[in-house]
Amino acid sequence: MKWHDAQRVARLPLWRLKFWDLEKSGLNYRVIYLYNWPDRSYNVMAVVHRDSFDYDDPTDPIRIRVFGRCRVEFPRA
Repeated sequence: MKWHDAQRVARLPLWRLKFWDLEKSGLNYRVIYLYNWPDRSYNVMAVVHRDSFDYDDPTDPIRIRVFGRCRVEFPRA
């Protein structure tokens, strides 16, 4: 799924992936990844427990760290 706020507000090509099999076992994790258009690569930026992460909170420390790393590592993404 698109991370809509990241793409709309921050203009970062970030996506989130849910593991359905893990969800069935009660493990609610998400993989946050960036698709880097220039070299057509997928880059995992974070693996987070869903309950400890708020996608829409601009002060969430994980969000701040992911956005910061994206801008440093993939300035042209």
